[in-house]
Amino acid sequence: GCVGDVIVAGGIDALNNSDTVFVADFLRELFGNIARYADSTQRYVVLVSAAQDRVTIDVTDRPRQGDATFEGAASGLAYYRERVLHAHGDWDVREKRGQWVLHASVPVDNAANRQHRSSITPLIDTANHSITPAKSITAGPRPRRPLGRERRPPVA
Repeated sequence: GCVGDVIVAGGIDALNNSDTVFVADFLRELFGNIARYADSTQRYVVLVSAAQDRVTIDVTDRPRQGDATFEGAASGLAYYRERVLHAHGDWDVREKRGQWVLHASVPVDNAANRQHRSSITPLIDTANHSITPAKSITAGPRPRRPLGRERRPPVA
């Protein structure tokens, strides 16, 4: 498996439930990508930080030889890119000195639903670098396809 560091900083426990679900699902996607595409002989770093009005996620890893796809047009990552940009957040994925580097910063609504708080800290198991399934903290499933896309029946 992959070995790395997970750093959680700021008021991550102050997120409302929908923001917690989004961040947990996004982290699950990122850890899945690390497991699938990162060079397991190199360390990865995941930084999750929360300010009063936004959550920032930074990831750095070294892709395995031959897996240097940095954006993934048809991947789960594309779904999160659309969500972040739709929320007027920042998104940057690039190659930097042979590393895959992602920076995403998304506005959150810490003023809404104060009575419906959920904590993300127990969702991140830093010892095993895993994320608790979202179904344990949300009432319904997240959409499976990128925003703005509809399935169309095949043309006969």
